[in-house]
Amino acid sequence: MRLFKKFIFFIIFFLNINFSYGETNIVYLDLDFIFSNSLVGKYINSEIEKQHKQNLENFKKEEKALKDEEIKIVSQRNILKNDEFEKKINELRNKVNLYRKHRQESINKLNQLRMDSTSKILQEINPILTEYSKKNSISMIVQKKYIVIGKSELNITQDILDQLNNKIKKIELK
Repeated sequence: MRLFKKFIFFIIFFLNINFSYGETNIVYLDLDFIFSNSLVGKYINSEIEKQHKQNLENFKKEEKALKDEEIKIVSQRNILKNDEFEKKINELRNKVNLYRKHRQESINKLNQLRMDSTSKILQEINPILTEYSKKNSISMIVQKKYIVIGKSELNITQDILDQLNNKIKKIELK
């Protein structure tokens, strides 16, 4: 009788485990691929790259002007009085500090723009993922970067990319 109870206990225990694993449906998604290959992602990347190149051109012009001014001041060193020379050097230092501050602000602005646009894309992807998971009875969607090995049949990146491309083409950048 004891042996029979143990046998029944083990059968029930193993059947419960099999049922719990059988109902779980997990897939994965490569968000980096979606950000770089979706129409909206490509648009955002190109706009940010344009702004970055424009900033670089402006910074090169400012740097050249500052270097020219430095050369001019150094060449006048023997001609100017020490007070005037120090005054011009201090003015140049102030201009350099303003340039550095302006450059850092521009870099921070572009980084913030990139983060905001990524957030907007995620807001557009979330309803798509919710609908997709309900439609296909998916229990969990995991980012690909957290997966070591997974079957390629579990990758839903292309499906979500297609739906995102159909839903949105551009996002307004501020």
